Amino acid sequence: NNKLNEIKNQLDANIYKKNISIEEISKTLNISEVYINKLFKDAFNTTPHQYYIKRKIDTAASMLITTDLTITEISEHLKFTDQSYFSKVFKKIIGVTPYTYRKTNMSNSQAQSNRTNKENFNFYENPEYKIDYQKH
Repeated sequence: NNKLNEIKNQLDANIYKKNISIEEISKTLNISEVYINKLFKDAFNTTPHQYYIKRKIDTAASMLITTDLTITEISEHLKFTDQSYFSKVFKKIIGVTPYTYRKTNMSNSQAQSNRTNKENFNFYENPEYKIDYQKH
């Protein structure tokens, strides 16, 4: 469905830029919020908002083990209100705090060799952080 792809593209395009609302997508695409929610629920068995938050958290999980950015920096780059809220949402979705996730998934030797230096990191151009969700 073309409209479904447009909705997904709007959500995906705003992972780092801002927190986008269904109302904004509705106005941009000139379709109702109810229709947006129905399309998404039928196709992905989730709401657009849940999909958007899950994408942000999946991106954060990847960043935690591949960059040396702090948890606060990651939450800021992903436009969470604050680090506390980010940690709460991360734990709800992943099952552990960002700190525990990073510690569990990175040994000290891997941390030194695999992480990207934050001074040389561009979120918008790094294809490693573009998660390919199965297209419907």
